[in-house]
Amino acid sequence: MTNLLCRKAIFFTLTCLVGLMGYEVSAQSFTLRKIPGLPTNEVYDLLVDRQGLLWIGHDYGLSSFDGKTFKHYSNNKQASLAVSDLVEDSEGKIWCHNFSGQIFYIERGRMNLLTQFDYKKETSFPRIVIWKNQLLATSSRGLFIYDIKKKKAKYIIYPNTFGSLAATKNGVIIGGRDYWYLYSGGNRFYKVHFTPELTSRAYNVISISPQSKGDTVYVLVNPDAKCVRLKVEDKKINVIDEIKVPDFVNTISIVNNEQWIHSKITSLHIDKRDSISGYDLTDIVKDREGNQWYSSLKHGLMVKYTDEFKKVNPALSLPTGDYIKTVFTDNKKLVLGTHAGRIFTKDLQNGAVRKIELPNGFGAVELIFHYDKSNILICTSVGLFLFNFNSFKLTQLSAYCVVKDIDVNKDFIAIATATALLISPSDILQKLDRSYYPTLRKKLPGLYQMTSTEGLFPLLMKRCKSVSYAQFNNSLLCSFKDGLFRFTKKGCESVLFNGEVVNSNSLLTYPSKIFIGTLSKGLLVYDKNGIRNTKNNELLFPGPILRLKNLNDKLCILGSNGIQLFDPETENVIASYSLPDINPGNVLDIDEVNGHVWMTTIDGIFELPKVRQRKVLPNINLQYTIVNGSDTLTNDSLPLQHNQSSIRFYYQVPWYSNSESMHIAYRLLGSSDTSWQYTANTDQPISFIALKPGVYTLDAKAINTAENIESPIQSYSFTIEKPWWLKTPYLILEITTLLILISLSIRRYFINRLRQQKSFFEKELAIQQERQRISADIHDDLGASLSGIRMMAEMAKRKNERQEKVSSDLQDIHSNVSLLSQKMREVIWSLNSENDTLENLLGYLHRRGIELFADGSIHFRSSLPEIIPHIILNGEKRRHIYLITKEALHNALKHAQCTAIKLNISIIGDMLIIQIHDDGIGFIPSEIIDGNGLKNMQKRVATLDGKIKIKNKNGTYVSIEIPI
Repeated sequence: MTNLLCRKAIFFTLTCLVGLMGYEVSAQSFTLRKIPGLPTNEVYDLLVDRQGLLWIGHDYGLSSFDGKTFKHYSNNKQASLAVSDLVEDSEGKIWCHNFSGQIFYIERGRMNLLTQFDYKKETSFPRIVIWKNQLLATSSRGLFIYDIKKKKAKYIIYPNTFGSLAATKNGVIIGGRDYWYLYSGGNRFYKVHFTPELTSRAYNVISISPQSKGDTVYVLVNPDAKCVRLKVEDKKINVIDEIKVPDFVNTISIVNNEQWIHSKITSLHIDKRDSISGYDLTDIVKDREGNQWYSSLKHGLMVKYTDEFKKVNPALSLPTGDYIKTVFTDNKKLVLGTHAGRIFTKDLQNGAVRKIELPNGFGAVELIFHYDKSNILICTSVGLFLFNFNSFKLTQLSAYCVVKDIDVNKDFIAIATATALLISPSDILQKLDRSYYPTLRKKLPGLYQMTSTEGLFPLLMKRCKSVSYAQFNNSLLCSFKDGLFRFTKKGCESVLFNGEVVNSNSLLTYPSKIFIGTLSKGLLVYDKNGIRNTKNNELLFPGPILRLKNLNDKLCILGSNGIQLFDPETENVIASYSLPDINPGNVLDIDEVNGHVWMTTIDGIFELPKVRQRKVLPNINLQYTIVNGSDTLTNDSLPLQHNQSSIRFYYQVPWYSNSESMHIAYRLLGSSDTSWQYTANTDQPISFIALKPGVYTLDAKAINTAENIESPIQSYSFTIEKPWWLKTPYLILEITTLLILISLSIRRYFINRLRQQKSFFEKELAIQQERQRISADIHDDLGASLSGIRMMAEMAKRKNERQEKVSSDLQDIHSNVSLLSQKMREVIWSLNSENDTLENLLGYLHRRGIELFADGSIHFRSSLPEIIPHIILNGEKRRHIYLITKEALHNALKHAQCTAIKLNISIIGDMLIIQIHDDGIGFIPSEIIDGNGLKNMQKRVATLDGKIKIKNKNGTYVSIEIPI
């Protein structure tokens, strides 16, 4: 058979639109449910992988489905979209090919092209199978083999063009009309002995189905429209049988050892001789839960669930246009109310059925409530009735009110209507008795004093949607159009949740709590502590809650996304049901009948599937991880940098029955919070933001709250590295550096302290020296002067006693006192810190020079700098400069024999220059060297690190340079 004929046969199998009509063998009568969400209705191939995930090959590419969400895969190198021949290898990768000849595989959620297979050199697309750890693909050059473990590829070149193949337990059968080969490893084929002719017509196309069962392969012969089953034994092929079908054979499916042949109009079960007609099927697979999936060239993806909603036949004679609207069970009695105002009662023990007609004009039976053991309250479109089970008597209580809800308690009956909140005594038949009013008003102070003609006491004239009495705190909770309110003995007050108004359609009372079904805040609980969320609010369906109803010991929640059964004590979800074919808003009523949950709709009564214990557990599989919104992790235990701290984990949880009940529980070990958290649904990523450096393990498991089962925990470990400045080597360096800095700081501290102490001691020493100097000055100068004055006074006293002249003595005393006074002023000046500036010093030298030569014949001139900088001089330095200058001037006065003396003071740079020049006789160096005055001057100048020069220059010239 030529490759062209093979290609035409396969293409025709997938696209044939014309077939024979009228063949059916014991056709099954059931309806398949179409699953929306695919971009096309032309589906070729299905696969359920080992994780339980459903894969779909279709006209627009490859998709996966986990029970809730479709995920579509693509590759930017795709030459065409449609794919087929889905297979899974030992590593969990999914393989397929498109009709341009490219081979792809899915790994870690990404579609990758197998570049080793050069599709551009092929004349047709390949057929592929997995055998052991090898991918085998037909090729126009022979056989292409890819080692999955080693990731190496090779071609086995052969002159025949191989068009189809199938994997058996002993090897891979490759062949067609005139040649049959067996590949069992290595680099060669073995020719297989096969004698029977599969067809006598030359134009028939023969292809091997990739599907096989043990050592049995299936050969499709078209247009003869038959399937030949062959058995491979010891390199021989024997015919098992031939199966004729009424149409062109498309494909073969092996479903849990059940063999199906698919043609255009019929899918034939080989062994049971059953068939499915009218769907144009291409494949059938069964998932881990037992649900059966079907692919079709016309209807896309379809399913038959193991747990379907069953339609209930109540066996009632209803006229056209009438239907069951309400269902109620009480004391082994079933009550059904219809749209046309009929009431049917059925004894659940003996099956007896009774029918009661409502009076004309009251409309449909809208709601039914329990009153006592023998009576129920029936609410019609307009009106309220009391029905007795024993007498089958129907008593009208109101002809006007439109009842929305009723709460019956031991103290009174609260009735929510479209116009008001009404209160009745607990004995509703005695409502006309006004004697109940004072008793009711004690419990509800806001109760109106007047009554309506029907004897119901209005509590509030406002549209009321639901009402519930809390016996645990004697308060009446009511839902009005403007929010939730509470009536107590203190009056009426608004009930807020987190400071916001609560809008509710339904309230339901339990002994210790009231459940509140809200429009935007989920299911709330009102108890003795106030209002709060339910314990497992994240496991509830999102969206508005339309109605709450008590089903024996369960709370039924009808929401905009489905129905959930809830345990009111533990506040856990028992079961969750989506309504794929029913809008939740069209669900009229729900109740439990003999352990079965019935749901009434316009289209009839449906029974919800029972929650059953499954033999299989759900699987959870980590697809990929996103770090900082861009980087993708593919391996476990990868180290992350300290700035890679925001991580999202994407898990896949395939589950197809009650998938709304499936959630992901997770905890992050190594974090501050290691408690289990829950996602609202399985396609919600698990996110962590700004994680600190550390070693973490993320534990995740899939939990089915409806069936109380969970998957084994899957753990993913990762490490966020510390920044380099927090790692051990750097910490050691930092600590060492810190210790060095601390040591240096301590050393500097002690050095500074020693310096301070030294400075302190130097100051103390200077003060002590200054004290000693002052003491010496006072002793030497002032003390000597005072002693001299005392002696002269004694001498004057004695002369006066001898009546001698004392005028000269008094003059000497006066001179010495003046000199003593001058010395005292000098001492005071040297001690005053206010004089510690250069300007003050120079001014003082100028004044002292003028005073010194004021009474003599020597002409004194002094010259000072025009600008004197503000320089602070300590007392000692100031005193030395003064005494040096004073000594120079006194020497000139005493020894120079001059007529003029000039004092010139200048500042050059940081040097103070003092020049004293007289016009006297000069000096003899040998005489000057031995003088104490000059030695003192030189000593003081040296103390100040200065210089002194003395020379003859038309008199005596003294130059003193002192750094300031």
